[in-house]
Amino acid sequence: MRSQQPTPELIRAAVTATVDRSGRTRLRRAGRPGFGEHPDCALGRMQWARTAVRRAYAAA
Repeated sequence: MRSQQPTPELIRAAVTATVDRSGRTRLRRAGRPGFGEHPDCALGRMQWARTAVRRAYAAA
């Protein structure tokens, strides 16, 4: 979550846990994720998440 400012290590652990739990093939086929009660915020959240993951793996 953007307001929590997770560390690169925490982001990588979350990605690994999600892939382990869901599998790579299933993640690719997941399609559009649900955005809860605030779909109007989805674009900003996804942009933040992609940037955070990109930076977390660049720091590895």
